[in-house]
Amino acid sequence: MHSKVAILLISLFLLLNWKGLFAQEKVSQAQARLEKIYQEIGKLEDELKNTEQQKQSELSVLKQIERQETLLRQAVRLLDKEIERTNRDISALHSQVETLSSQVSELKQLFEQQLLAYFKFTRSGQLEWLLGAKNFNQLLVRNRYFKMISAGVEHTLARLNDKRTQLESTERKRRDELRRKKELASRKRKEQKALQRKRSQRKSKIDKIIRDSALLRQSLAEKRANYEKLKNMIRQLRTTEAGSRAGAAEFDQALWEQTRGDFSRARKKLNWPAKGKILHRFGKYRNPRLKTTLINNGVDIQAPKGSQVRCVFPGVVSLVVYMGGFGNTVIMDHGAGYYSVYAHLEDVLVQKFQILKAGEVIGTVGDSGSLEGALLHFEIYQNDKPVDPLRWLK
Repeated sequence: MHSKVAILLISLFLLLNWKGLFAQEKVSQAQARLEKIYQEIGKLEDELKNTEQQKQSELSVLKQIERQETLLRQAVRLLDKEIERTNRDISALHSQVETLSSQVSELKQLFEQQLLAYFKFTRSGQLEWLLGAKNFNQLLVRNRYFKMISAGVEHTLARLNDKRTQLESTERKRRDELRRKKELASRKRKEQKALQRKRSQRKSKIDKIIRDSALLRQSLAEKRANYEKLKNMIRQLRTTEAGSRAGAAEFDQALWEQTRGDFSRARKKLNWPAKGKILHRFGKYRNPRLKTTLINNGVDIQAPKGSQVRCVFPGVVSLVVYMGGFGNTVIMDHGAGYYSVYAHLEDVLVQKFQILKAGEVIGTVGDSGSLEGALLHFEIYQNDKPVDPLRWLK
């Protein structure tokens, strides 16, 4: 019986400590990611100061602000996850404290009972009690019984002390997690305020660009140039992607073989990447203010800001990038030379080399890189050439 109790105690001790170590590892990973985000924000802040000092274009300043805004949203999202995880840890520790407190109380009662029995014999005199035996066998039984009481007292005391130590340790962990939760909440409030400031700055810059015809022409010219840049990026991905995937630990080739499909058979079968109405179709469209024509390599879907953007077909995340005129952009590889592009995202919820099934969330609709409010710019490429997405979507 005692050996079973000991094994149970050792197992519980190891379990508690393993959870603690695992939690510490999670905390350090999250902290490292936050620190990396803060370093990038600091670097962008320095670049923004230099850009403003050099009196560069409003478009350059806008890009810096948008990239900072994206990083701040990532920080807030990561802090939210950490607060949620901390709440779970506090709840688990609270449960452990209650269990240990109950065990300490039970052991305390048992110790008191054993101690009373022990002193009962010592007061009447162990020798007198032993000599009062009627025969030799009774003498042996009484001696063994006395030793059992004495050993039981010592064993219960050791268990009680061990449980008290565990209880004190768990209480400290709970206090540490509560303190950490307060720190995380404070940091989140700080980042939310910074994010609000960046949003105000960005809105001011966009309003200025829209009012200024010269800046608006410059913005549209940049968008034209970036359409070509995007085509070149996809062309380059086709030639280099196989090699980059082969050396990437994050990419699961076996899973990709199971997940991939035949995109060429998906014509008129794809679900829409976002719910909304078409603002600009594929091909030429005219800017009424500047009376200039733009070539659209995809479709622009006007949708509520923050609504979900979903992958239209099984694929691998080839690239997550910020581009002027497109904002936060994700490029998906669907195999056999087919790619899809999702731009103007507010939040990007995927990472490079991640394998997605059709319908999985890529990010959320936003207005990064957009002068027309929240929308999703969606493109499909076949062998480096943009094709009309409306021929593929349901």
